[in-house]
Amino acid sequence: MYQSTISAGKKRSYRHKNTELILPDEDQRFAVVRELLGNGRLNALCDDAIVRLGRIRGSMRSGPKKMIISKGDLILVSERDFEDKVDVIHRYTHEESSYLFRKYDMPESLVRCFNMEDMQDSNEKESIVFADTDEVDIRDI
Repeated sequence: MYQSTISAGKKRSYRHKNTELILPDEDQRFAVVRELLGNGRLNALCDDAIVRLGRIRGSMRSGPKKMIISKGDLILVSERDFEDKVDVIHRYTHEESSYLFRKYDMPESLVRCFNMEDMQDSNEKESIVFADTDEVDIRDI
């Protein structure tokens, strides 16, 4: 009477993610997210040590390719010819960004900014320190 929604023996095909690493072309550069401003905008520290206003493109904000960008992420940005602003093209995962920092010679400003985010996360985890208290025997009270 009761039928299971899972049918035995049915194989499902899954789409595999594209594992190819995206590298910058002309007019593109690496950047680290410094601050999220809202409404799809952010401040990004580019690899030439200049903080620029960036805009997250619409296909990254909604739809099936939605990506959540947070503070301290490594992103790929495209410079505009007519303004000192950038457009976010791609967000690298933590594994991809650590690989890029190891493999390629990244500028010191990006390495410092990226490592500061990791250090702040680790400091928050290690900031809870319990003081040693002398054990008091309840019978003594």
